[in-house]
Amino acid sequence: MITPDGWLTWAERWPNPGFASRKVDGWHNTGRMYLPHSAVGYWGGFKGRLMDRPETDPTARASVHGWIPYEDNVIQILPFTAECWSSGSPYPNRNGIAFETEGGYKPENEPLTETQIEHHVHIIRDLAEWKQWAPRRPVNGVDKTATLYEHRECTRFGSLPTACPSDRIPWAEILRRLQGGEDDMATIISRPGTNFPQNYLVVGKAMEFLESREQRELAAEAYGISAEPRAVSQAAFDWLAKRAGLSV
Repeated sequence: MITPDGWLTWAERWPNPGFASRKVDGWHNTGRMYLPHSAVGYWGGFKGRLMDRPETDPTARASVHGWIPYEDNVIQILPFTAECWSSGSPYPNRNGIAFETEGGYKPENEPLTETQIEHHVHIIRDLAEWKQWAPRRPVNGVDKTATLYEHRECTRFGSLPTACPSDRIPWAEILRRLQGGEDDMATIISRPGTNFPQNYLVVGKAMEFLESREQRELAAEAYGISAEPRAVSQAAFDWLAKRAGLSV
């Protein structure tokens, strides 16, 4: 969900956006489109450029609403009301919600992790509900009526050409999940940091504790998936549990 003043209720809110709060055109973003970016790097470089260096630095004149890491929870830097300097021209900056996606340095087309895909889906779903629009990709190079664009597709709005996000965004999979396909997706994960194995079945947004190896094998057979638990970070586990409404 998104609060009335533009904050994701489930994301980590960064306590001090630093200079990023000055790198905006205003505070009346319509939120009528979503624009995923590729960071072409990692948190340290992202924070240094956007938050730690002033707008007077010509190499740091950029801002976005948040950060999507490989495995941890989403970090929101600015509220969705911010008209960020993210996509190269006034229209997408004043009407688009932009998130940087960790990675894409070597190679530039580095695939997104499962966690990153899920985060993008979650943000799009919440944003579409908040602003009452349907997720839709442009049908051609001049279509300005869609709601899901890439930075490089903003030339139609007057932005300069760019490679971002370098073919990293798996739109077909994201749209499939937005249309309900994610309800069929299942995986077995192991809880990190425990002295004895604790395994959970994750199906869509649901999460269920598997009490025994037999239950794990039955779940794997039922969903046609591997019975071998997939390791996840503590932050990713906490995010999954919170989304499922579990107190673990």
